Amino acid sequence: MIDETWRERGFNSRSEFIRYAIREPVNHPEGAGFWKDVVISEAQFGEGEGIPGEQVEEKYGLDGRERCRLA
Repeated sequence: MIDETWRERGFNSRSEFIRYAIREPVNHPEGAGFWKDVVISEAQFGEGEGIPGEQVEEKYGLDGRERCRLA
């Protein structure tokens, strides 16, 4: 997910995107829970586990359009 996302979002490198993702919760603490869940989901995905997109949408109040931006 990270390897695809940094390109889609226009970052110059994977490292730049990761620095941004780490810095954002500090700048905007209200979003820290989201990024924590992203990291946990990445680990779960790598282990063959995961959370269905519908569950994520429900948890964060998304309507499906955001999924395309976040994926």
